[in-house]
Amino acid sequence: MTGDREWAVFALEIGHALLPNQSGHSGGYLSDSPVDSTILFLEAVGAAITTAEATGDLHTRDRFLDAWRRGLSFVERHVYAPRDRFLLPNPAFATGGVRLSDTTTEVRTDFVQHLASALLDSREFL
Repeated sequence: MTGDREWAVFALEIGHALLPNQSGHSGGYLSDSPVDSTILFLEAVGAAITTAEATGDLHTRDRFLDAWRRGLSFVERHVYAPRDRFLLPNPAFATGGVRLSDTTTEVRTDFVQHLASALLDSREFL
């Protein structure tokens, strides 16, 4: 955004630091709370995609884009959708909420907002 090469290098460094923590199996980021972490990391990896594109590093952009898509696929399984209506007492109210794990029904609006932010920012590269 600033055109400063040093900031671009720093942004890509952050993105590269996240990649080893992504599960090759599920696409989620490994942590105590993988859904939360993955949603937050989607925002960072999305910014790294845009930065790599702006610097002309297409190999890095593609690597981050693959990580972003796998992370989004993991998160999508935790988003309440019409497919889940039989589980929910009020499906219209819950649709779009993000479950924080496979074993909980808890939804935190801050993580819904982070996911919305990651998706809105992705319009630049999808």
